[in-house]
Amino acid sequence: MHILFLCNSFPYPENDTYKHAVMQTVRALYRKGAKVTILAQITNNEEINIENIPNEVRSWADYYMVEVEQKISFLDKLTCFLFSEESVEVSTYRSLGFVDELLKIMEQNPPDVVQMEGIDMAAYRDDIAIDNCVLRIHGYQAPLYNAKIANTKDIVRKNYYQTCQNRLADWEWEQVLGGNFKRLMLYDNSFKAEITNAFLVYEGSIPPVFIPIYGMDFSPILPAENIEIEANSVYWFGTLSLTSNQKALSWFISGIWSQIFANYPHAKLYIAARNRPESFLSNISSTQGVYWVENIPNIYDFIASKAIMVLPMQNYVGQQMKLLESMAIGNAIVASSQALQGIGPTHGEHLFIAKNQQAFVQLLSTLIEHPNIGVAMGNHAKGWVKSRLQQTKMDDRILGFYQGL
Repeated sequence: MHILFLCNSFPYPENDTYKHAVMQTVRALYRKGAKVTILAQITNNEEINIENIPNEVRSWADYYMVEVEQKISFLDKLTCFLFSEESVEVSTYRSLGFVDELLKIMEQNPPDVVQMEGIDMAAYRDDIAIDNCVLRIHGYQAPLYNAKIANTKDIVRKNYYQTCQNRLADWEWEQVLGGNFKRLMLYDNSFKAEITNAFLVYEGSIPPVFIPIYGMDFSPILPAENIEIEANSVYWFGTLSLTSNQKALSWFISGIWSQIFANYPHAKLYIAARNRPESFLSNISSTQGVYWVENIPNIYDFIASKAIMVLPMQNYVGQQMKLLESMAIGNAIVASSQALQGIGPTHGEHLFIAKNQQAFVQLLSTLIEHPNIGVAMGNHAKGWVKSRLQQTKMDDRILGFYQGL
Protein backbone atom coordinates (compact mmCIF):
# COMPACT_ATOMS: atom_id res chain seq x y z
CA MET A 1 0.00 0.00 0.00
CA HIS A 2 1.29 3.45 -0.94
CA ILE A 3 0.38 6.61 1.03
CA LEU A 4 1.44 10.06 -0.18
CA PHE A 5 1.68 12.81 2.45
CA LEU A 6 1.49 16.46 1.41
CA CYS A 7 3.11 18.67 4.07
CA ASN A 8 3.34 22.44 4.50
CA SER A 9 6.83 22.09 5.98
CA PHE A 10 9.50 19.42 5.92
CA PRO A 11 8.62 17.08 8.83
CA TYR A 12 12.14 16.46 10.09
CA PRO A 13 13.66 17.14 12.57
CA GLU A 14 10.60 16.60 14.77
CA ASN A 15 10.85 19.86 16.65
CA ASP A 16 7.16 20.78 16.77
CA THR A 17 3.76 19.17 17.15
CA TYR A 18 2.93 19.22 13.43
CA LYS A 19 6.10 17.44 12.33
CA HIS A 20 5.88 14.94 15.15
CA ALA A 21 2.31 13.95 14.29
CA VAL A 22 3.30 13.37 10.66
CA MET A 23 6.34 11.28 11.52
CA GLN A 24 4.48 9.25 14.14
CA THR A 25 2.11 8.14 11.39
CA VAL A 26 4.94 7.55 8.92
CA ARG A 27 6.80 5.32 11.37
CA ALA A 28 3.69 3.27 12.11
CA LEU A 29 3.10 2.69 8.40
CA TYR A 30 6.76 1.85 7.78
CA ARG A 31 6.69 -0.77 10.54
CA LYS A 32 3.67 -2.38 8.85
CA GLY A 33 5.42 -2.54 5.47
CA ALA A 34 3.51 0.26 3.70
CA LYS A 35 5.24 2.51 1.19
CA VAL A 36 5.29 6.17 2.19
CA THR A 37 6.11 9.23 0.10
CA ILE A 38 6.40 12.73 1.57
CA LEU A 39 6.11 15.83 -0.61
CA ALA A 40 6.84 18.92 1.47
CA GLN A 41 6.87 22.65 0.91
CA ILE A 42 9.91 24.61 2.04
CA THR A 43 10.61 28.34 2.00
CA ASN A 44 13.69 30.02 0.56
CA ASN A 45 15.18 30.61 4.01
CA GLU A 46 15.17 26.91 4.91
CA GLU A 47 18.33 24.91 4.33
CA ILE A 48 17.37 21.25 4.18
CA ASN A 49 19.55 18.57 2.62
CA ILE A 50 17.98 15.13 2.48
CA GLU A 51 21.46 13.63 2.32
CA ASN A 52 22.08 14.90 5.85
CA ILE A 53 19.05 13.13 7.28
CA PRO A 54 19.95 10.00 9.30
CA ASN A 55 19.81 6.79 7.26
CA GLU A 56 17.14 5.32 9.55
CA VAL A 57 14.83 8.28 8.98
CA ARG A 58 15.47 8.17 5.23
CA SER A 59 14.42 4.52 5.19
CA TRP A 60 10.92 5.36 6.45
CA ALA A 61 9.81 7.23 3.31
CA ASP A 62 10.75 8.75 -0.02
CA TYR A 63 11.21 12.50 0.51
CA TYR A 64 10.63 15.31 -1.97
CA MET A 65 10.77 19.07 -1.42
CA VAL A 66 9.56 22.06 -3.39
CA GLU A 67 10.52 25.63 -2.57
CA VAL A 68 7.46 27.85 -2.48
CA GLU A 69 6.94 31.60 -2.14
CA GLN A 70 4.28 32.29 0.46
CA LYS A 71 4.71 36.05 0.79
CA ILE A 72 2.13 38.33 -0.76
CA SER A 73 2.70 41.98 -1.55
CA PHE A 74 0.55 44.77 -0.17
CA LEU A 75 -0.73 45.51 -3.69
CA ASP A 76 -1.73 41.87 -4.20
CA LYS A 77 -3.45 41.84 -0.80
CA LEU A 78 -5.38 44.99 -1.67
CA THR A 79 -6.33 43.68 -5.12
CA CYS A 80 -7.50 40.38 -3.66
CA PHE A 81 -9.50 42.14 -0.97
CA LEU A 82 -11.22 44.63 -3.28
CA PHE A 83 -11.78 42.60 -6.44
CA SER A 84 -12.14 39.03 -5.21
CA GLU A 85 -14.17 37.08 -2.69
CA GLU A 86 -11.17 34.83 -2.05
CA SER A 87 -9.24 34.84 1.19
CA VAL A 88 -5.90 36.62 0.98
CA GLU A 89 -4.20 33.65 2.67
CA VAL A 90 -5.71 31.07 0.34
CA SER A 91 -4.21 32.88 -2.63
CA THR A 92 -0.75 31.91 -1.28
CA TYR A 93 -1.54 28.29 -0.39
CA ARG A 94 -1.26 26.76 -3.85
CA SER A 95 2.10 26.71 -5.65
CA LEU A 96 2.33 25.75 -9.33
CA GLY A 97 5.80 24.29 -8.76
CA PHE A 98 4.39 22.09 -6.01
CA VAL A 99 1.55 21.02 -8.33
CA ASP A 100 4.06 20.00 -11.01
CA GLU A 101 6.01 17.81 -8.57
CA LEU A 102 2.78 16.37 -7.16
CA LEU A 103 1.51 15.34 -10.60
CA LYS A 104 4.90 13.86 -11.48
CA ILE A 105 4.90 11.69 -8.35
CA MET A 106 1.33 10.56 -8.92
CA GLU A 107 2.08 9.58 -12.51
CA GLN A 108 5.31 7.74 -11.80
CA ASN A 109 4.20 5.95 -8.63
CA PRO A 110 0.43 6.30 -8.12
CA PRO A 111 -0.55 6.34 -4.44
CA ASP A 112 -3.49 4.46 -2.97
CA VAL A 113 -4.16 7.31 -0.53
CA VAL A 114 -3.19 10.98 -0.43
CA GLN A 115 -3.15 12.62 2.98
CA MET A 116 -3.05 16.39 3.26
CA GLU A 117 -1.33 17.45 6.46
CA GLY A 118 -2.96 20.71 7.45
CA ILE A 119 -5.99 22.67 6.34
CA ASP A 120 -3.88 24.83 4.01
CA MET A 121 -2.81 21.76 2.02
CA ALA A 122 -6.45 21.24 1.06
CA ALA A 123 -5.74 23.85 -1.63
CA TYR A 124 -4.27 20.97 -3.67
CA ARG A 125 -7.36 18.73 -3.50
CA ASP A 126 -8.53 19.64 -7.02
CA ASP A 127 -5.13 18.60 -8.40
CA ILE A 128 -5.60 15.02 -7.16
CA ALA A 129 -7.64 12.66 -9.30
CA ILE A 130 -8.13 9.81 -6.80
CA ASP A 131 -11.02 9.64 -4.33
CA ASN A 132 -9.05 8.27 -1.37
CA CYS A 133 -8.01 11.60 0.14
CA VAL A 134 -7.61 12.24 3.86
CA LEU A 135 -7.34 15.63 5.56
CA ARG A 136 -5.61 15.85 8.91
CA ILE A 137 -6.55 19.01 10.79
CA HIS A 138 -3.75 20.41 12.93
CA GLY A 139 -5.61 23.63 13.68
CA TYR A 140 -7.31 26.51 11.91
CA GLN A 141 -5.77 29.75 10.70
CA ALA A 142 -8.86 31.99 10.84
CA PRO A 143 -8.84 32.31 14.66
CA LEU A 144 -5.40 33.94 14.47
CA TYR A 145 -7.20 37.12 13.42
CA ASN A 146 -8.94 37.38 16.80
CA ALA A 147 -6.01 39.12 18.47
CA LYS A 148 -5.58 41.57 15.59
CA ILE A 149 -9.26 42.44 15.66
CA ALA A 150 -9.30 42.88 19.43
CA ASN A 151 -6.14 45.01 19.53
CA THR A 152 -7.02 47.34 16.65
CA LYS A 153 -8.88 50.57 17.37
CA ASP A 154 -8.90 51.81 13.78
CA ILE A 155 -12.38 50.92 12.46
CA VAL A 156 -11.22 50.53 8.85
CA ARG A 157 -8.42 48.18 9.76
CA LYS A 158 -10.70 46.29 12.15
CA ASN A 159 -13.28 45.77 9.37
CA TYR A 160 -10.52 44.64 7.04
CA TYR A 161 -9.30 42.03 9.53
CA GLN A 162 -12.86 40.88 10.21
CA THR A 163 -13.55 40.43 6.50
CA CYS A 164 -10.29 38.54 6.01
CA GLN A 165 -11.14 36.29 8.92
CA ASN A 166 -14.65 35.57 7.62
CA ARG A 167 -13.37 34.71 4.15
CA LEU A 168 -10.69 32.43 5.52
CA ALA A 169 -13.09 30.71 7.92
CA ASP A 170 -15.57 30.15 5.07
CA TRP A 171 -12.85 28.52 2.99
CA GLU A 172 -11.52 26.37 5.84
CA TRP A 173 -14.94 25.00 6.75
CA GLU A 174 -15.73 24.39 3.08
CA GLN A 175 -12.72 22.07 2.99
CA VAL A 176 -13.88 20.23 6.09
CA LEU A 177 -17.60 19.97 5.32
CA GLY A 178 -17.70 20.27 1.53
CA GLY A 179 -17.36 16.57 0.71
CA ASN A 180 -13.85 16.88 -0.69
CA PHE A 181 -12.32 14.31 1.64
CA LYS A 182 -13.23 10.71 2.30
CA ARG A 183 -12.03 10.85 5.90
CA LEU A 184 -10.80 13.38 8.44
CA MET A 185 -7.92 12.62 10.79
CA LEU A 186 -8.05 14.53 14.07
CA TYR A 187 -6.01 14.78 17.25
CA ASP A 188 -8.91 14.12 19.60
CA ASN A 189 -12.62 14.52 20.27
CA SER A 190 -12.39 18.25 20.95
CA PHE A 191 -11.56 18.80 17.27
CA LYS A 192 -14.61 16.71 16.45
CA ALA A 193 -16.73 18.93 18.70
CA GLU A 194 -15.52 22.01 16.81
CA ILE A 195 -16.58 20.42 13.54
CA THR A 196 -19.99 19.49 14.95
CA ASN A 197 -20.52 23.09 16.08
CA ALA A 198 -19.44 24.44 12.67
CA PHE A 199 -21.87 22.08 10.97
CA LEU A 200 -24.69 24.05 12.62
CA VAL A 201 -23.48 27.21 10.84
CA TYR A 202 -22.02 26.06 7.54
CA GLU A 203 -23.54 23.90 4.84
CA GLY A 204 -22.18 20.46 4.10
CA SER A 205 -21.70 17.10 5.77
CA ILE A 206 -19.24 15.72 8.32
CA PRO A 207 -16.97 13.00 6.88
CA PRO A 208 -16.11 9.96 9.02
CA VAL A 209 -13.46 10.83 11.59
CA PHE A 210 -10.40 8.84 12.65
CA ILE A 211 -8.42 9.69 15.79
CA PRO A 212 -5.08 7.84 15.78
CA ILE A 213 -3.60 6.53 19.01
CA TYR A 214 0.07 5.78 18.65
CA GLY A 215 1.82 2.93 20.35
CA MET A 216 4.91 4.09 22.17
CA ASP A 217 8.05 3.52 20.16
CA PHE A 218 10.66 4.44 22.72
CA SER A 219 13.61 4.41 20.31
CA PRO A 220 12.89 7.79 18.62
CA ILE A 221 11.91 9.52 21.86
CA LEU A 222 14.89 8.49 23.92
CA PRO A 223 16.77 11.63 24.89
CA ALA A 224 20.54 11.79 24.86
CA GLU A 225 22.26 10.12 27.78
CA ASN A 226 23.30 11.98 30.91
CA ILE A 227 21.05 14.99 30.34
CA GLU A 228 21.02 17.06 33.49
CA ILE A 229 17.57 18.03 34.74
CA GLU A 230 17.33 21.75 35.46
CA ALA A 231 16.08 22.27 38.99
CA ASN A 232 12.79 24.18 39.43
CA SER A 233 12.17 24.16 35.68
CA VAL A 234 8.62 24.02 34.32
CA TYR A 235 7.60 23.78 30.67
CA TRP A 236 4.72 23.75 28.21
CA PHE A 237 4.97 23.02 24.50
CA GLY A 238 2.51 23.08 21.63
CA THR A 239 0.96 25.27 18.97
CA LEU A 240 -0.49 28.71 19.66
CA SER A 241 -2.49 28.78 16.44
CA LEU A 242 -5.33 27.30 18.51
CA THR A 243 -7.42 29.81 20.46
CA SER A 244 -8.01 27.21 23.18
CA ASN A 245 -4.24 26.88 23.73
CA GLN A 246 -3.85 30.66 23.89
CA LYS A 247 -6.61 30.95 26.48
CA ALA A 248 -5.21 28.12 28.58
CA LEU A 249 -1.68 29.50 28.56
CA SER A 250 -2.87 33.03 29.37
CA TRP A 251 -4.94 31.62 32.24
CA PHE A 252 -1.96 29.68 33.56
CA ILE A 253 0.54 32.54 33.38
CA SER A 254 -1.72 35.22 34.85
CA GLY A 255 -3.49 33.16 37.51
CA ILE A 256 -1.02 30.43 38.45
CA TRP A 257 2.51 31.24 37.37
CA SER A 258 2.33 34.72 38.84
CA GLN A 259 1.79 33.14 42.26
CA ILE A 260 4.46 30.49 41.74
CA PHE A 261 7.08 33.02 40.65
CA ALA A 262 6.25 35.29 43.59
CA ASN A 263 6.87 32.41 45.99
CA TYR A 264 9.76 30.80 44.09
CA PRO A 265 11.66 33.51 42.17
CA HIS A 266 14.29 30.93 41.15
CA ALA A 267 11.67 28.92 39.18
CA LYS A 268 11.57 29.18 35.38
CA LEU A 269 8.72 28.56 32.96
CA TYR A 270 9.83 27.57 29.45
CA ILE A 271 7.29 27.87 26.63
CA ALA A 272 8.19 26.04 23.43
CA ALA A 273 5.47 27.38 21.16
CA ARG A 274 4.78 27.11 17.45
CA ASN A 275 2.78 29.75 15.56
CA ARG A 276 2.84 32.33 18.33
CA PRO A 277 0.91 35.46 17.21
CA GLU A 278 3.04 38.59 17.48
CA SER A 279 0.72 40.24 19.98
CA PHE A 280 0.20 37.17 22.18
CA LEU A 281 1.61 37.83 25.68
CA SER A 282 4.18 40.15 24.15
CA ASN A 283 4.80 41.76 27.55
CA ILE A 284 5.67 38.46 29.24
CA SER A 285 9.40 37.76 29.50
CA SER A 286 12.18 36.50 31.74
CA THR A 287 11.44 39.27 34.22
CA GLN A 288 8.37 37.22 35.15
CA GLY A 289 10.33 33.98 35.01
CA VAL A 290 8.95 33.10 31.55
CA TYR A 291 11.24 32.07 28.70
CA TRP A 292 10.03 31.68 25.12
CA VAL A 293 11.93 28.92 23.31
CA GLU A 294 12.12 28.53 19.52
CA ASN A 295 13.92 26.28 17.03
CA ILE A 296 14.56 23.41 19.44
CA PRO A 297 17.05 20.97 17.83
CA ASN A 298 15.64 17.93 19.65
CA ILE A 299 12.31 18.15 21.47
CA TYR A 300 13.01 15.02 23.54
CA ASP A 301 16.30 16.36 24.88
CA PHE A 302 14.42 19.55 25.77
CA ILE A 303 11.70 17.59 27.61
CA ALA A 304 14.26 15.45 29.45
CA SER A 305 16.14 18.53 30.64
CA LYS A 306 13.08 19.95 32.41
CA ALA A 307 11.62 18.83 35.72
CA ILE A 308 7.89 19.53 35.42
CA MET A 309 5.41 19.61 32.56
CA VAL A 310 2.18 21.59 32.88
CA LEU A 311 -1.02 20.98 30.91
CA PRO A 312 -3.45 23.73 31.92
CA MET A 313 -5.92 23.02 29.12
CA GLN A 314 -9.58 23.82 29.77
CA ASN A 315 -10.39 21.79 26.67
CA TYR A 316 -8.38 18.75 25.63
CA VAL A 317 -6.90 19.82 22.28
CA GLY A 318 -4.12 17.77 20.76
CA GLN A 319 -2.36 17.14 24.10
CA GLN A 320 -2.60 13.35 24.33
CA MET A 321 0.58 12.64 22.41
CA LYS A 322 2.54 15.28 24.33
CA LEU A 323 1.30 13.92 27.65
CA LEU A 324 2.19 10.30 26.86
CA GLU A 325 5.64 11.19 25.60
CA SER A 326 6.39 13.29 28.66
CA MET A 327 5.24 10.40 30.84
CA ALA A 328 7.46 8.00 28.88
CA ILE A 329 10.48 10.25 29.41
CA GLY A 330 9.69 10.53 33.12
CA ASN A 331 8.59 14.11 33.69
CA ALA A 332 6.59 15.14 36.71
CA ILE A 333 3.27 16.43 35.36
CA VAL A 334 0.53 18.74 36.63
CA ALA A 335 -2.52 18.69 34.36
CA SER A 336 -6.08 19.92 34.42
CA SER A 337 -8.73 17.22 34.57
CA GLN A 338 -10.02 18.35 31.16
CA ALA A 339 -6.61 17.72 29.60
CA LEU A 340 -6.74 14.03 30.50
CA GLN A 341 -9.77 13.09 28.42
CA GLY A 342 -9.43 9.48 27.33
CA ILE A 343 -6.03 8.88 28.95
CA GLY A 344 -6.68 7.42 32.41
CA PRO A 345 -3.54 7.73 34.60
CA THR A 346 -3.99 7.91 38.36
CA HIS A 347 -3.72 11.15 40.34
CA GLY A 348 -0.86 11.07 42.82
CA GLU A 349 0.70 7.95 41.32
CA HIS A 350 1.48 8.82 37.70
CA LEU A 351 0.87 12.59 37.74
CA PHE A 352 -1.02 15.33 39.57
CA ILE A 353 -4.49 16.36 38.40
CA ALA A 354 -5.51 19.91 39.28
CA LYS A 355 -9.24 20.61 39.37
CA ASN A 356 -8.93 24.37 39.76
CA GLN A 357 -6.49 27.25 39.87
CA GLN A 358 -5.62 26.96 43.54
CA ALA A 359 -5.02 23.22 43.22
CA PHE A 360 -2.65 23.95 40.35
CA VAL A 361 -0.68 26.35 42.55
CA GLN A 362 -0.54 23.92 45.48
CA LEU A 363 0.49 20.89 43.42
CA LEU A 364 3.10 22.78 41.43
CA SER A 365 4.48 24.17 44.69
CA THR A 366 4.71 20.65 46.09
CA LEU A 367 6.82 19.49 43.15
CA ILE A 368 9.13 22.50 43.37
CA GLU A 369 9.63 22.05 47.12
CA HIS A 370 9.87 18.22 46.98
CA PRO A 371 11.45 17.17 43.66
CA ASN A 372 11.75 13.58 44.91
CA ILE A 373 7.95 13.29 44.63
CA GLY A 374 8.16 14.25 40.95
CA VAL A 375 10.93 11.73 40.32
CA ALA A 376 8.87 8.93 41.87
CA MET A 377 5.76 9.84 39.86
CA GLY A 378 7.83 10.05 36.68
CA ASN A 379 9.14 6.52 37.20
CA HIS A 380 5.62 5.19 37.81
CA ALA A 381 4.42 7.01 34.68
CA LYS A 382 7.08 5.32 32.56
CA GLY A 383 5.89 1.90 33.67
CA TRP A 384 2.24 2.81 33.14
CA VAL A 385 2.82 3.88 29.54
CA LYS A 386 4.90 0.81 28.67
CA SER A 387 2.28 -1.60 30.06
CA ARG A 388 -0.69 -0.11 28.20
CA LEU A 389 0.41 1.06 24.77
CA GLN A 390 1.45 -1.93 22.71
CA GLN A 391 2.98 -0.62 19.55
CA THR A 392 2.03 -3.53 17.27
CA LYS A 393 -1.65 -3.26 18.14
CA MET A 394 -1.73 0.48 17.58
CA ASP A 395 0.17 0.16 14.28
CA ASP A 396 -2.38 -2.41 13.06
CA ARG A 397 -5.18 0.04 13.80
CA ILE A 398 -3.52 2.85 11.84
CA LEU A 399 -2.80 0.68 8.79
CA GLY A 400 -6.34 -0.67 8.97
CA PHE A 401 -7.67 2.88 8.71
CA TYR A 402 -5.97 3.41 5.35
CA GLN A 403 -6.82 -0.07 4.06
CA GLY A 404 -10.48 0.52 4.88
CA LEU A 405 -10.87 3.64 2.74
